[in-house]
Amino acid sequence: MGITVIPVSSRGYSGKAYQVNNQSVIEYDQTEFLLRQRFTIAHELGHHVLSHTDNGHQFRDEANKFSFNISIPEETQANKFAAELLAPEIAIKHFVFKEKINSLTQLAELFSVSTVVMKYRLTNLGLL
Repeated sequence: MGITVIPVSSRGYSGKAYQVNNQSVIEYDQTEFLLRQRFTIAHELGHHVLSHTDNGHQFRDEANKFSFNISIPEETQANKFAAELLAPEIAIKHFVFKEKINSLTQLAELFSVSTVVMKYRLTNLGLL
């Protein structure tokens, strides 16, 4: 997609999405645990794909403010985008219904997401 992805260290935020000189950029905190890094990158990608960063808009996600229960529409949309990207509905349903995997922890491990993300995803799919 031509997006520049930059690892940064301890700048007070988990991720940042912005454009500079018509180039889309994602920054993520490389000191956070790997599953969080993956979600952060997917979340910031969502901001770009959903055109949230157009017209100079910038999104910065502070580590201490991460939550699925937020009321800013762009953040909710980016969270949903990331959850769907990392744990697609068709794949989850395959493992739940065909492979008979019903362990939240096991499903989270299969998709390399946290149990928080998997619980959110299963709840939104009506499977939990």
